[in-house]
Amino acid sequence: MEEKGVDSTVMNRASGPSFGVCLRWSLAAFVVLEAVTGGLSAQRRTTDVQLSGKVILAGGQGVVSVTANVAPEAMASMCRAALAGDAAGAEQLDKPLAALHRDLFVESNPIPVKWALARMGLIDAGIRLPLIALSAANQPAVEAALHSAGLLPE
Repeated sequence: MEEKGVDSTVMNRASGPSFGVCLRWSLAAFVVLEAVTGGLSAQRRTTDVQLSGKVILAGGQGVVSVTANVAPEAMASMCRAALAGDAAGAEQLDKPLAALHRDLFVESNPIPVKWALARMGLIDAGIRLPLIALSAANQPAVEAALHSAGLLPE
């Protein structure tokens, strides 16, 4: 297979939250991403908590991270370790973020992120339309994830 630049539009409308990605990738980079993720299904994307580190360790030069909005220093440290080729270090740094990676997607993005930032005291509570507040049923999961990541005092 010859390596040529191609326009790749990946649209996935899974049973969970819909997302779309439109990037210009080289064919080689797309193959690496496919190999690391096992495909780009939303279900796989939200359950593989090591995805960011795996992409970097497989040759990626960075990631677009929802978690980094809430835990920028922790994500930056994990990415630095992965960029240095330290798989064990990246995994160790990513473990406390596992619940956060998962639970920031309990509802449509950016609703859980905005709730988490408000809970951390970094932004005012409240959300503007067309978004709605994080449901009361999902608040304990996001709060527990913040505790797991060390972002809230015990």
